[in-house]
Amino acid sequence: MKKISFALISLLILSASLKAQNIAITDNDGYTAHSSAMLDVYSTNKGLLIPRLTSSQRNSISNPETSLMVFDVEVGSYFYWSGSIWKEVGT
Repeated sequence: MKKISFALISLLILSASLKAQNIAITDNDGYTAHSSAMLDVYSTNKGLLIPRLTSSQRNSISNPETSLMVFDVEVGSYFYWSGSIWKEVGT
């Protein structure tokens, strides 16, 4: 019974702390994610790599979520899903 109680309490504490966290992806062990960000990507010498697809692959994504972003390697440009069509960023 003590083992079960300890396990339940540990699980509750762990789940509460996980729910309150945001995520930092970084190569700096001392960096913590900004509290207003769900995902914080930080580096002083690397970038963010958006998924790279052909136009056909981009157009074959079934049921894309509004604001989904990809880089079209054939066009050489970023596109996002507006909710009804793919729109090129910056046009």
